[in-house]
Amino acid sequence: MSERPLIELLENLANSQNDDSWDRYVLLERCLTAPKLDLDKFLDELSRSFGTYIPTLQTFILHLYNKYLRVTPNLNLMNTPLDKFTSMLITDVITNNLQNSDIPGFGEFLHNCIELLWWNGSKENSMLTVKHIFNAILDADGVFGVLISENYGRRCLRRILFDFNMIIHIEQEKLLKAVDVVAALVEKCSKHKNVSSRLSKGFSVCKACTTLLQTLRSQSVKQTLLVNEKDSSQPILDDTVRINNKESKKQHWSRKRAVNNIPNNSTFLSTEHEQYLDLLKMPTPQKPSDLPQFLIALEQRKINSLQVLIDFLPCTSCHKQALTYFSSDKYFLEEELLSSDCHYRLPFEFNDDDKLGPWDILLSEDTIKDLRQLESSHEMIRAVMKKLGQLSLGEWDTHELRRTVQTHTIPVYEIELPDSDGLKILWQVDYGFSIRSDSFTQLVKIWAVTANKEQIHKILENLLIVHQVYTSKHLRVVQQEDINNVILPMTFEDEEETESPENGLHNSLTIDDDRLLKVHKMLVTNKFVPLSRNLYKSLALGGFNFTFQVSKKEYEIINNPTSAIIIGRSGTGKTTCIIFRQIASYLNRRFCKTSNDKTFNIRQIFITLSPNLCHRVNEYFNKLRESAMLAGKKISMTQFYEYRRKKEEEEVDGDSMFEEGNEEDDIPNSFHELADHHFPLFITYDKFSRMLQETYGIKNFTKQRNFDIDIHDKEEKFYQKSSFIKTTNFVDYNVFRKRYWPRLICKFDCELGSNPEVNFLSREDYRSISIKKYPVFSYDRDKIYDLFEKYEAEKTRNGHYDSIDRTKAILRLAKKTALGGPHIHEVYIDECQDNQIVDLTLILKVFDRVNNIFLAGDIAQCIARGSSFRFEDLHALLYNWERTRVKINHSNIDINPNRFELDINYRSHNGILQLASSVIKLIWDFFPNSIDKLSHEHSKIGGPQPIFFNGFQRKHLTDRKESELDDVCTYNKQRRIDDDENPLIEFGADQVIIVRDDKAKDQLKKLINKAGLVMTVFEAKGMEFNDVLLYNFFTDSLACRKWRVILSALNENNENSKGVQTFSHEKHYVLSSELKNLYVAVTRARQRLWICEENVEYSKPIREYWESRGLIKIVESKDKIVSNLAKKSESYEWNQRGKILFEERQYEQAIICFEKSGNEERRKLANAYYLQQIAKDSTNDSDDNTIKFNFFNAINAFKECSRPGQAALCYQDIGMYKEAGDIYVENNMFESAARSYLEANMWHEAGGYFEKAKKYDDAALAYKDGFLKDSLFYEIATEYKQKISKKTYCYIAHYIKIYYHATAISYGKFEEAVEVYKKLINNYEDIKEILEFLLYICRINTLNEIMVSIADSSTLQHYLSKMNEFIVKMESQLIRKSEKWNDLIEEYNLYTAYLDKDINKTYECIQYFRRRKKLATEFHAVNIWLQILPQLSEIQIKNRHRERLHYLLWMYELALPFIKNISDKKRDSQIEKNFEDIFCVKEANDLQKRQIPFSNPLLHVHKNSIEYVGEAMNNQRIYNVNNVHLRISQCLASRIFELIWDANKKGRDIPDISSQICYEFTSCEKPNCLNHHVITTPSILHKRLELAFLQYTLMLKLDVLYRRRLLKEEQSKEVLGLQRWWAERLVKVHIRYQSPQISCPEVTCMVLANLSSSTRKEFIEIARKRWLYELNNNVSNFEVMLKCMFIFQQLKEEWGINTFYREMSKTTKLLNPNNLPIGFEYCDDQNGYHRIPVGKRLSLFFHHLKFDHVIEAILNIKVFIQYAISKNQKVNLVTSDAFGDLVSLMEFATSLIFAVSPRCCDFFLPRSYLVNYFDTYSAVPLFPKYDRKDYLTAVKNSFDQVQQLLELLICKERLYLLVILRLIRLLILIGLNESTFITRVFSLFKYLNNKVSFSSAKIKKYLKQKSKEYTIKNF
Repeated sequence: MSERPLIELLENLANSQNDDSWDRYVLLERCLTAPKLDLDKFLDELSRSFGTYIPTLQTFILHLYNKYLRVTPNLNLMNTPLDKFTSMLITDVITNNLQNSDIPGFGEFLHNCIELLWWNGSKENSMLTVKHIFNAILDADGVFGVLISENYGRRCLRRILFDFNMIIHIEQEKLLKAVDVVAALVEKCSKHKNVSSRLSKGFSVCKACTTLLQTLRSQSVKQTLLVNEKDSSQPILDDTVRINNKESKKQHWSRKRAVNNIPNNSTFLSTEHEQYLDLLKMPTPQKPSDLPQFLIALEQRKINSLQVLIDFLPCTSCHKQALTYFSSDKYFLEEELLSSDCHYRLPFEFNDDDKLGPWDILLSEDTIKDLRQLESSHEMIRAVMKKLGQLSLGEWDTHELRRTVQTHTIPVYEIELPDSDGLKILWQVDYGFSIRSDSFTQLVKIWAVTANKEQIHKILENLLIVHQVYTSKHLRVVQQEDINNVILPMTFEDEEETESPENGLHNSLTIDDDRLLKVHKMLVTNKFVPLSRNLYKSLALGGFNFTFQVSKKEYEIINNPTSAIIIGRSGTGKTTCIIFRQIASYLNRRFCKTSNDKTFNIRQIFITLSPNLCHRVNEYFNKLRESAMLAGKKISMTQFYEYRRKKEEEEVDGDSMFEEGNEEDDIPNSFHELADHHFPLFITYDKFSRMLQETYGIKNFTKQRNFDIDIHDKEEKFYQKSSFIKTTNFVDYNVFRKRYWPRLICKFDCELGSNPEVNFLSREDYRSISIKKYPVFSYDRDKIYDLFEKYEAEKTRNGHYDSIDRTKAILRLAKKTALGGPHIHEVYIDECQDNQIVDLTLILKVFDRVNNIFLAGDIAQCIARGSSFRFEDLHALLYNWERTRVKINHSNIDINPNRFELDINYRSHNGILQLASSVIKLIWDFFPNSIDKLSHEHSKIGGPQPIFFNGFQRKHLTDRKESELDDVCTYNKQRRIDDDENPLIEFGADQVIIVRDDKAKDQLKKLINKAGLVMTVFEAKGMEFNDVLLYNFFTDSLACRKWRVILSALNENNENSKGVQTFSHEKHYVLSSELKNLYVAVTRARQRLWICEENVEYSKPIREYWESRGLIKIVESKDKIVSNLAKKSESYEWNQRGKILFEERQYEQAIICFEKSGNEERRKLANAYYLQQIAKDSTNDSDDNTIKFNFFNAINAFKECSRPGQAALCYQDIGMYKEAGDIYVENNMFESAARSYLEANMWHEAGGYFEKAKKYDDAALAYKDGFLKDSLFYEIATEYKQKISKKTYCYIAHYIKIYYHATAISYGKFEEAVEVYKKLINNYEDIKEILEFLLYICRINTLNEIMVSIADSSTLQHYLSKMNEFIVKMESQLIRKSEKWNDLIEEYNLYTAYLDKDINKTYECIQYFRRRKKLATEFHAVNIWLQILPQLSEIQIKNRHRERLHYLLWMYELALPFIKNISDKKRDSQIEKNFEDIFCVKEANDLQKRQIPFSNPLLHVHKNSIEYVGEAMNNQRIYNVNNVHLRISQCLASRIFELIWDANKKGRDIPDISSQICYEFTSCEKPNCLNHHVITTPSILHKRLELAFLQYTLMLKLDVLYRRRLLKEEQSKEVLGLQRWWAERLVKVHIRYQSPQISCPEVTCMVLANLSSSTRKEFIEIARKRWLYELNNNVSNFEVMLKCMFIFQQLKEEWGINTFYREMSKTTKLLNPNNLPIGFEYCDDQNGYHRIPVGKRLSLFFHHLKFDHVIEAILNIKVFIQYAISKNQKVNLVTSDAFGDLVSLMEFATSLIFAVSPRCCDFFLPRSYLVNYFDTYSAVPLFPKYDRKDYLTAVKNSFDQVQQLLELLICKERLYLLVILRLIRLLILIGLNESTFITRVFSLFKYLNNKVSFSSAKIKKYLKQKSKEYTIKNF
């Protein structure tokens, strides 16, 4: 597994679609353990792309906040790496992005980070970071206001100030600024006028303090007040006292100036000021000396008010104020605009400023063209406008404007302009909706402004026809009323339509179809533009497009202030309303200004599914905007002519075609990168999705799902894309059709809506969906669900995703995090029915803060593949959105979005619309819930009825007979595509044949070749044609005979409806989609519709249905009849149609059009795109050779038509990036060439062409990626430094350092790397980096010298001297030293101390690194200290032995976690990372591998080499991480063993540890005495024992290394012997009681009680495993037995005592009763003679004592002691130590006898046993008492045993001197405690005195003493 960058892990977390807990864990672990360089790079990327990553980062931090604070608030994470990471996040990321504090979620992110830091970090460090960020927030202009006014920001700042009590640590000046910010927000906010009394009082206090402070510090005080001379001469208190440290100098001098201006009275204070003082309850300052403290008190009162003021917040109104101040270019107070006079006024509608009369003047399209032709003559156009102005006044006769030229029904007038060469204005009075009066009124229509008589004549002829269709009422309302020579327009209540087609006017004999179409054109499709000043000015400057007159309903839509849904059929003006609303809002908001006189730029987004529609709307909007902007320009004539010249040049190129990819050229890929100049933004939904993907940082959309099906089909292999093909994982319709559909093997055509709230429906939920709402497949849902599961499983396996997956993935993130980026104000969505409902859900979620959203669409056109849509669902969705979203106006009133229906069709006439309405009615009748019910659409005029050709046959499409047709079809298969021979009918450019599907299209094309345009219903959607021939729609329909059910919709009396099967959803659901397709097909026609069907059976039902309603004309079909319908088109018409088809991406049809137009250039271009389309489509189902062949064809075609960019893209699609780059180079497209070369890994070429494109940053990065060492350093680092950005330079420099660092550690080329680092020094950070690198060299050098002795000090000295140069240079410039800098300097001091053998300085370094918790350098420092010590003098070494032991234990404790960690199942990565740093091990590109650098001691410390894996990298072996960790452990173990072994040798030479105290103490005169010569005191004994145990503890540490087999073989052999030697020594010299002068049981007890659990355990283990084990094999070894029990008793080891008891209780049967072995005694048993160890008596002694059976204990120990004395040689009681242990037991037993004496006595206690005994047993009140006889018997037994032992040892007094003396002392104790034995004691002394040799003077001395007390005292 490769080591992924941290930023990728964060992005992976963003892309996680399921449970992302593992992703969060991995990211957290890496963040806490990552190397500094990686972490710095990660934080830098976060800081630079903060807007992109904040959604995911916020989610990640929120998870940590919930996990560590909310769930487990008491979890102790103090000083963990988490607090360091959080601190860095705050310092390096948040602080650097305070300018982004307006991004949604910023406050919450800051709050959670602060909380994590405060509760996880040390308070000292946390306070520093929190104070730093708080000061930064206050220093950043406007940021404090933004944060304090929103919820989480306010909560965070409140916590900082009051809960964390940081208010006492923040400078007073900062706090006063914070108060002013909050007060200013509250004061300006209208929402805070009515608040609680507490809040009101708090604000009043703040205001009072502010006013008083301003007054007392103002300059006016100085000018107006007279200061009393006497008082002013006296010193001011503030001058004589020391300024408080917390007070800034600025505030001090401010107060002082104020003081100098204060008089001795308060006359300068106004009444208002005095009221303020009363409110504050503060006395008025009486003299200048009072003022300093008064000002301080005022400031403090003001600061205290902050807590109350914050309670006003959060507040949405205050937040908007803060945002406006924060970024006035980005935000505005929208209520200012809403309350202003800015309405949604169309740019060319009437305006009061136009100074026109009461008449609306409407200019026809012809009039606009006429006026445009007059642009060159300003005088002429001015004269025309003057006449039009007179018309508007109504003074027609006064100005002779009513000269009638035609009087039929409605008079038509003309105005002839003087001196204009016959120029005339043709006009009439008409009637319609007036925008300015918002009513239906009379108005003037201008039909022409021309001198062309032929044009005038033609217009008049057409008007004769037009007037015939006016109703009588209409004719009446256009009559004129003359009042005082002024004719005023009449106003009416209702709109009066033209004659309804139901009256049969379209069938009138007086008006044929062609003439009726002319009427339709003049009345319906003709766009009238209102006369206005803006129109005049724009026309004069060459304006081209203008907003035209709209209907009343359309104007309501345009002026609708809230969100709205616009529903209308094809051609009803939906898109027009959308565009006009958008341009009106854009221009009016642009021209309106806020209260601060700021121009506001509204941000609008237009979204639609179709790229072509998006382009056309964008183009139209821009033209409207340009024309509108021209009206507001003031330019000179010179500027005008220059503008006209440029305009003419643009018009020459204006006929260019919209090609693929053009729409996205200038649009960023992220919403965070949008700027004001990008708006209004016009994008497709696909582009919108990709922008969201980039904004939210989503890299993939694949999602794992569990399906219980087998997707591993061995027989069918899923198509695998070629490795060289550049494709995405996106499944569109073509991919699905070719790659998925064949594998699904079914006959269905899917249609299903998506629920935006769930990932996908369960089978049960799918079954339960409303059949009426979703009729398709309603009775095959289980089969459909099976297909769905299989499709999802296949898709998941292949890592693919479709549009639903993409939308759902984005929606999941959008629900968590707001969009961010510039605030969007308005959103417009056209053709929304083509989207899934989940797509619209996403749009609404993303834009939940916009002012409004407009959606337009037509449910009847919802034939998008895979879509099922209803506006009823959309309206519910929009209504719920309005209710739940955060409203911009912040009101509590729910806004119900408006719904508008447009029913007037401007595209088609009623002849076609009535037919279309009948189709809609069928959908309503059969599937009432599948389509929204709207009013019938209609036109203002009738038109030709659609024709249904009865008896149509395919031969009727040709001029040939059937037999000839078959020959032609056969011939057509072989003839060339450009054959001129065409025996078929040739249709025109504005005619189309529409077929059902692609199969029918292919068949028809073979039949007619290129006779006309053939399109499927889906392809024709959104397009318009004058004439449409619907060919075999019912014949090829999937419904087949199911069409017959339509007859059931006829009246019951109709004969055709009889015997028809009743409609059933189960059987007829297919008609739902078929009828929608039929509707789309018939509404493509503007003028004529012809229906041709070969299958009479399938088409008869619909024909009879239409015929019964009089909607069609039945015409018998016959040969050549269709040829009469075809109309040939001119070349320019074909060219224009070709352009439309080209922009609709229908290249095959476009080729035909361009061929017919003769435009060879465009034909080639269309052919190239068509070939590219074929090539891309072939990637789904073709082999590699075919794919390449197809792309090469497209490439050659693009080259031929001069489209190098597209040719290069084709090369890129098949992975040929070098060839793509070559094409770009040939055409001087250097930047694109460079990027292609980058993809081809041609770094040098890429860098070179980036240079030519002057993209120096990219060039530098390309060279860097190419790893070109020479160019990398010399060119980039030197030549490019002035050309590239500082950021890029730093990045490149960083990369260079990495390269040379890697080279250095690979080959040992340290000197070269240091020189490169030195040359790249540019700032403080660079100095730190070179110091870190030099320290690395020192570290590796020191490690080698210490661990394996392969380095010398000269190298270390060399690099330390280099470091010193940089340190001296830098420290002179540093004002403040960071912790990091101090760490570097301290490590430098460490290596300097090592070089100087300065052990004291090394100690200081150790303490420093320990305080800083720097484990790696702490370990190095301890290691160096231990390395320096042996190089000191012997005296120093001996004196520092205790320190040596402590540091050795310290090193061991540092290393132990790592040693244990390597075998743990749950390994601690932080521990591993620490020791990898210690040994300079590097991470490889795989988490399971590590890289060991050059000259690392790990490569030399062990005789066995490490087994490496993989290949060498940078000449280094890459090792398995486990092997590396094992080697580190071995290296540590070896080093620790060597140090311990050395400490062992030194310890044996130190008498304090290894030797007994000399009996002569300091008076010893023996020259070779190895004992410890010291005057004993408890303190001395304590130190000796403590040091001995320290030594022994250190020896025990080898046990872990030994058991884990980390030591070398020869080292392992020494471990157990070493430990046993020191254990024996510890018992012999220190623990065993010897004499009162050299032993102190209390001290021994104290030390043993304080032993660490591990040392105590190991010591017991030796006693148990060594000594007790020996007893198991030889129970006659009383020396071991006594020693073992002595240790158990001293350590209070109950388990050991019990084990001894069990072992000694084992009996064995005696075969020979007379043969009793030594160490055993007879055991009574009914089954014969048995033996039992005598040691059982010893165990019973302790056993009885445990239960306070003292007498029984004494009886048993008496037997044991007697046996030991009598068999001393045989039971191994030979040594002085063995007898000493026996004497201790005798002393203990004797003391117990006295303890159970029948009388109370103060007896003397021997301390060897009793110190521990009475610490465990509290036996005194529980002891049974001897009677006098038994007591004396017990004392006698003790006396006799002492006497026996004395007699035994007295002859060997030299060997057993101390034992003898102790026995003598015991006799004295017996005499002291029982007076009846005094005589016997002294008698024994006399006897012994005679037996002792004269050499034992000390014994004789004590035997001769007469005083018992003296003997006891001096023993």
